Amino acid sequence: MTRTVTSICFKRSRIIQNKIGTFEYKIIPENIFSIGIKNVVNDQSSFLIANPEKALCDLIWTSKNLKISNYSDMIYFLEEDLRFDMDLFKSFDIQTLKTALKLERRRILI
Repeated sequence: MTRTVTSICFKRSRIIQNKIGTFEYKIIPENIFSIGIKNVVNDQSSFLIANPEKALCDLIWTSKNLKISNYSDMIYFLEEDLRFDMDLFKSFDIQTLKTALKLERRRILI
């Protein structure tokens, strides 16, 4: 089974395929890259990771041909397209979503 790991970057998009899997780098504007990102450090490495709210915003930002113009469209996208756990969504920090989506200039109702 081929696995794809998607990462967000602000320099250039690209896809790297090797025997481990497919690594896809999708671009977003630099001014929104750091919203909802934290630096994780452990004994062997450090890396940046998005909080769940930011990860959802990045997914929306990088989804092609996504048309969400009202609340019903958003619910349909989350439940049907993503099969998103709506109980988890209820615990999201809505302000983080609104901030990120506003900066991303997407018209999405939350």
